Parts: sequence; structure tokens; C-alpha cells
Amino acid sequence: MSVTDLHPLGSLTTWLSGGTPNRAVREYWTGTVPWISASTLKKFEVCGSDQHVTPAAVRTGSKMAPLGSTLLLVRGSALHSEIRASLVTAPVCFNQDVKALVPDARVHPRFLTHSLRANSERLLKLVTSAGNTAGVLDTAVTQRLTIWLPTREVQTAIVETLDDVENLISTLERLIAKGQAIKQGMAQQLLTGRTRLPGFDGEWQRVGLGSIAKMGSGGTPLSAVAKYYGGGIPWVSIADMTTNGKYIRHTGSTLTEDGLAASSANLYGADVVLYAMYASLGECSLAVGRVSSSQAILGISVGPQLDREFLYYYLQSIKERVKLLGQQGTQSNLNAGMVRRFEIPLPGRDEQNAISKTLIDSDSEIATLQQRLAKTRAIKQGMMQELLTGRTRLPGESVS
Repeated sequence: MSVTDLHPLGSLTTWLSGGTPNRAVREYWTGTVPWISASTLKKFEVCGSDQHVTPAAVRTGSKMAPLGSTLLLVRGSALHSEIRASLVTAPVCFNQDVKALVPDARVHPRFLTHSLRANSERLLKLVTSAGNTAGVLDTAVTQRLTIWLPTREVQTAIVETLDDVENLISTLERLIAKGQAIKQGMAQQLLTGRTRLPGFDGEWQRVGLGSIAKMGSGGTPLSAVAKYYGGGIPWVSIADMTTNGKYIRHTGSTLTEDGLAASSANLYGADVVLYAMYASLGECSLAVGRVSSSQAILGISVGPQLDREFLYYYLQSIKERVKLLGQQGTQSNLNAGMVRRFEIPLPGRDEQNAISKTLIDSDSEIATLQQRLAKTRAIKQGMMQELLTGRTRLPGESVS
């Protein structure tokens, strides 16, 4: 790569500013023109939005983005962690936190979008903070950023290569979304008995959760007392549930025996389902081994009538309904009495196990796709860093 192949971004593009139509004029927000803001500027291509305006609104308070331009987020809290740049593939307008970069004839439109995304780390270093904590990409500074610009022929070859990977990513995303929708529908049918697995036809019971499971509360020892922390007892917080997901294998904090005693928290066994009573109301996780927890989490220990995985999936299936049950205070919450009164449709233990296995298998298939998606995204990121800087050339590409 020669220094002559490097060009300031501003020398290759024309920059357009957007705006927000008057919110007080309701008629402006009843149209069909997608209005792009930070929240809808996430994927490689942008063609729609959850907000739409009329052509009159565009004329008075926004601007249409030319097809083939790249919308770049230049103001917003998201800029503290990521760069958002998307190729315009359908008529859209955009707000004042976004700039439309229109490439000149030397630049393949898709190459520009790929290049901006590949230069995310360099762009993030240019982000400053506004008084309201929003991140800002100054136009003049950003326009001085240099990008590598090979011939149009080479740009086209690079775009085709990266688009192939992008298409694979999109396919995997669709498969994951489809798998999650199928699993959700399957769970709703299997966990209520509306659909039965082959070989099962016995009657289901409806039982109160408190009659077939024991419940214990958590607690939090004083953080200022050093001897309470750093022991061998995993201590689960809501943040641990959010981070770990279904299975709690690691916790951010551990307690000593003194800490466990001081907190009056229960030490749960391996049969426990951890259930969020505050904050992430209705979320649940399964502990791997013995754990304690904060008071924001209820430990539900299953008895011989109840399969732990079955209970986990059932509680997950009623999460949205449970949120409506939460008592309103400074934040929505449940109490143990309310959870004990949950009525559960309950088949025999063998059928519970069979339902659990079916849903576990579905989760495994989705997890495999998610792992493949993560690897493909990482591969694409590496390819972008190499191909869009000229460090690696495609087969047959001449080196100047």
C-alpha cells in the first residue's frame, strides 16, 4: 500500500445533515417515510424504521438520504462503545445525530460502509463527550481520517468477498430468530399440555408451587466487612444471572462462612432454581453446585415430584405475566408468598423429563448457531482489518 492510496474521508465524500420534524405537529409523524435515528442505525444496510414521517415533514425538518450513501452516527451515547454506519438501500430520512456521507465516483458505496466499520477503533478514538454525556464525532476531525482507497476493480472484489460473509451472518441471524420462535411456540404447547409428546396420555394436575417445592431467601452481608467476602461460597446477584444466563457457573463475589451467617442467606443445594424477585423480575437461572444469593433472589428447591429443568422452562414461559403481578414500589417486585401461590400444570415426572429434554435439545441447536454466528462475525472483523487496509490482498490482485 502506498501513501498515495490513503485519502482523507472528507475528500471522498459529501456530508449531509438531517433533522427532526416538529414533534408538536402530529400529522408529520403519520407518513410512510422511514425516519432514522441512533436506535435504527444498527445493521449494515438501513431501509426501514419504527418511526415514519410524511414528505411535508421531511421538507420542513429533515432530509432524505441519497441511495448508496452511508449514514454515520455522529452524536449519541452509543458512540462511547461502538461506531454505527449503515448503507442506505431504500428511501429514508434521518435526524440531526446522523450524517449522510455521499461517496464520489471513485468510491464504491458498499466499500465506504465496510471501510467505516473496519475503522471503528480509529473512529472511537476521535469521540469526545458532550455536556449531557452523549458521545460526539466532530465533523471536521472525522473528515480528516484517512482511509485506504484501491482501484474500483479491487474495491468491487473486496466488497463481494465481505458481502458473502455478511450474507452468511444474516442467514445465521435468521436461523437463530426462527429457532427461538419455534422453541417459544413449542414451549407454550408442551408446558401447558396442549400438545403431548408421543407415548404420554395421562392426566395433568394443577398444583400450587409452594406445595411441591421449598423456598429460601437470600441476603447480603455488609460490604464494608472484609472478612465476609472472598471465601469459597459462590454468591449470586441479579448481575450474575444476567451475565451467565441459564446456568450459573461463575459469580462475581464469594462469601466466607462468617459472611453467610451474617447475611442470614440460605445455602442452596444443586436442586435449586434461582428466581429474580426485583429488577429483572421473573428471570431465572439454574445453579451449578451449592450457592448463596442476594435478597433480590429467591431459591426454589424442587422436590421429588418436580423436575428442575421443567420448572425453569415453565417459569421462563410465564415471565411476561409475572411482570404484571409485581408489587409497585420504588421498583416492581414479588414476594415469596406470591411465588408459592403460582399454579403449575404438572404432568408425571417422566413426561416432565421428556419435555425438558426436548427444550434442552432446542436450546442446544440455537446455542450452536449462536456460536457459529459469533465466530463468523469475528472472522469478518479480521477480514475487514486486513482487506480494507491493503495489508492482505485477494488472489489475483496486483500490488502497486
